[in-house]
Amino acid sequence: MVRQTKQLVVKPYHPWRKRVLAAVLVAAVPLGGWGLFDYGRYRAGFDSRAAGEEHHRMEDALLQLWQGNVRLRQQLADSQQGRDIDKKAYDDIKSSLESMQAEISELKEEVAFYRGIVAPKDSAQGLQIQNLQLSANGGARGYSYKLVLVQTDKDAALTRGAVRLTIQGVKDQQQKQYSFGDLSGHRGQDEAFQFKYFEKTEGDIILPPDFVPLRVTVRVTVESPKRSEVDMTYAWQDVVT
Repeated sequence: MVRQTKQLVVKPYHPWRKRVLAAVLVAAVPLGGWGLFDYGRYRAGFDSRAAGEEHHRMEDALLQLWQGNVRLRQQLADSQQGRDIDKKAYDDIKSSLESMQAEISELKEEVAFYRGIVAPKDSAQGLQIQNLQLSANGGARGYSYKLVLVQTDKDAALTRGAVRLTIQGVKDQQQKQYSFGDLSGHRGQDEAFQFKYFEKTEGDIILPPDFVPLRVTVRVTVESPKRSEVDMTYAWQDVVT
């Protein structure tokens, strides 16, 4: 009788291999899926690499556009600032020019005034009415006036006297007359003067409502050194500037 002998088989046991295999399978499934998806897109005419390169180009183009926009905004700001500076310089020059023109006009008046003293139009000796001017002063019916008296006698003594200016015109269809004193608030008082060579009398008047001026009369009364009178009448439009 033959006795059967049992054999013992020893198999190695590696439980971690199953875990590694499972992990590999888990990672391979999405990677494989993405590969299949990308391959499918490639087969359909879509290139991921080309798309990535195009994406980078678009980003670069966007960056360049943004930088160009920043430069243009800065140029616009600089241009605006330069235009403001140019406008201020223009305004300053214009203001200076207007001031110079006003000064030139005033100097011309002064030259004409002194020329009249040195070489008066009238060859007669003694006190004369050199000039009378009125100009609107910006007030309601307001005017500024300037009267110039000269003494053409080079050897004349000190001249004293008074001057009265009156305006004749029409108000309410009637002839009216007002003195400069009444119209300036001095209640009809004459302007006293005392000079040897020339005298400038200046002031402001306000015309009454509805009064239409037609003429201005200047009456100069000399008290000393010898009593005398000088009268002159001007048309309103001839003395208003």
